[in-house]
Amino acid sequence: PVAAQLLPVAAPALAAGPASLRARLAGDRDKLALEATLEAANGKLEAGGEALKPLALMGLSPGNGGRFDLTARLSHPDADTALALYGLRSPAAPGPLDLYAKLTGDAQRLSVSGLKGAIGAAAVAGSLKLDRKPTRPWVEAEVQTGPLDVDRMLEAAPAQVSAAGSASAPSPDPDPAADAAQRPASADLDALRRWDGRFALTAAGLKAGGLSFTDVAARLQLADGALAAERFDAGLAGGRVGGRATLSAAASGRQPQLSLSATAEGMKPSGAYALGALSLTGGVADAETELLIVDPLAADPLRRLSGTARLSARGGVLRGADLTVLRDRLRQADRPQALLEGALRSLQGGQTPVTTLDGSARIENGVAETLDARMETAAGGVGAVGQVDLAARRIVMLVTVEPDVDPPVP
Repeated sequence: PVAAQLLPVAAPALAAGPASLRARLAGDRDKLALEATLEAANGKLEAGGEALKPLALMGLSPGNGGRFDLTARLSHPDADTALALYGLRSPAAPGPLDLYAKLTGDAQRLSVSGLKGAIGAAAVAGSLKLDRKPTRPWVEAEVQTGPLDVDRMLEAAPAQVSAAGSASAPSPDPDPAADAAQRPASADLDALRRWDGRFALTAAGLKAGGLSFTDVAARLQLADGALAAERFDAGLAGGRVGGRATLSAAASGRQPQLSLSATAEGMKPSGAYALGALSLTGGVADAETELLIVDPLAADPLRRLSGTARLSARGGVLRGADLTVLRDRLRQADRPQALLEGALRSLQGGQTPVTTLDGSARIENGVAETLDARMETAAGGVGAVGQVDLAARRIVMLVTVEPDVDPPVP
């Protein structure tokens, strides 16, 4: 029964072209030694070991007690080609697929221990357990790996290669609009209700959503149609981020949803953040956020985003404006025309060292509104009130510049 449940995993490889199976069996109804090699789609699965009470194990005789104890090796010269059979790419730089493990279990349970090898350029080690419980199957996995690139894995897979070595024509690009019209967006999350489980991952690095994490540690729990990241801890931009998230399938009277609670400390952004004609670089930032997306697989998920966010930063440089020039000009101004000249000159380039930057935002339907964003510099302060439409990438903001001038400019 366990083997039968796992057979669909091999179906794409068997359907890719000719396949061959070689096996040697020796023993009796109490103990059977076996060696087998399956070759398909340029890959190879080799297994050897023994089965106790093989007929009971296969459900061909009454009673139970059948067990198996095998070692197995799965190999393919190119991990990208192998994973393309499942519409994926290798989560690491190109390279071979080579995994070795020990498999033990019975008709209800499977244990994969001592897993080691490589998927592309990433070394992999870990273990897996599967239990066919009467309610829902239980799966438990622990994986340790080198750097992973989730964005690469989810890119369009290369053309599939048949067992004969010729590239098969790629399937036509799907039409997102037609797909959305034919299938509810929540359908992809229904699989969360078919399994329960627990997962642990440690990775030297992780690229996902355009972000590059280091020293990643994550623990996840799958139960009752909800996948919860109970713990996530990683390095990001020279700092640390941590938090938890839950992805829930649809339930009675409730749409599927994704919730996220995260904090970041000591991040040192390396790029520039554009603020219209201005930009902000450098500094050290802390942040915290509580977010919720209802029906996250539907079109325009940002339109379904709500929550809160807060940012606090120290240091950095505001480029494109020199508030010191503005302050000095205003201190010397004796007529309105001088005030205007000082303001225009301060916005003709230059830069301003930033002391602190703080602000919070409330998000509703993908629109973030702030009432307290403020930047402090040695030359004065800058306040901002307004909205940012995250989906449309549109900013409507009232910015107030308060130069350090005594007495204040009327």
